[in-house]
Amino acid sequence: MIAKLFLSPGMVLLIGVLTSFNTHHSSSLIAKSIQQAMAKVNDSLFVCKYEVSNSEYRGFLGSLKIKGAAFAEKYRIDSAKWESGPMAKYYHLHPAYANYPVVNISYEAALAYCDWLTNQYNSDAKRKFRKVKFFLPSEETWMTVASGGNKNKMYPWSNHYLRNKDGQFLCNFRHLGDESITYNKTTKEYMVVSEFQNVAGSSSGMAIYTASVNSFEPIAPYNIYNMSGNVAEMVSEKGIAKGGSYKSPGYDVRIQSQMNYTEASPEVGFRVFMTVENHD
Repeated sequence: MIAKLFLSPGMVLLIGVLTSFNTHHSSSLIAKSIQQAMAKVNDSLFVCKYEVSNSEYRGFLGSLKIKGAAFAEKYRIDSAKWESGPMAKYYHLHPAYANYPVVNISYEAALAYCDWLTNQYNSDAKRKFRKVKFFLPSEETWMTVASGGNKNKMYPWSNHYLRNKDGQFLCNFRHLGDESITYNKTTKEYMVVSEFQNVAGSSSGMAIYTASVNSFEPIAPYNIYNMSGNVAEMVSEKGIAKGGSYKSPGYDVRIQSQMNYTEASPEVGFRVFMTVENHD
């Protein structure tokens, strides 16, 4: 279920009522809630249907604070990376953004989260699998899952089109129509008019930044949300993120698209993959 918070004319903020993992405002997660959020790729490989949310990452930081402030500080969210003052103030803390993808974290923080989640799962006596490991996928594995095993796909849903048969957008990206493009006679280049540069689509029409992790249509065969657009997703190769973000134009949210980053960014988040190391 998704609720709407009306902020100003023309701007609607989506609030995901349910997070991908059921944290119950606690620093611990139970294996059952983790399993429910995972999609099976094969007997040993699973992928989370959602990008890691602010709520889930706060649970991780809360667990670190129990060990000591230094641990939490090491993997903190760098909210100053936001270009917008209100986003820096509210995005990672306000309940309205609990189910939005966490961003502005380091590669090392994403790896630490995977290790923490592995321990959370493996320490639950009621877990389904005896031993699992959560990890950032390689670029190749990410693309294989995003394409559903079909290497000819341009986007996770199909080739060429960013809308479904009803004309609705299938991901959160920067819209660049003819009305936003001008020709610079001096440089002899086409340019995007500045007031259109931060506009992106969301499941309720238009949004300026990210959408909730359960926005848009889940994509078959694994019913995964937002592998293209919304936030670019880190992979195991440091400095590389896949799928494009809310600021990427349509061509740059393809499965093959690659975004490079050198530090925490408001455009970059991550999704966890899981391998089963011991089934029984």
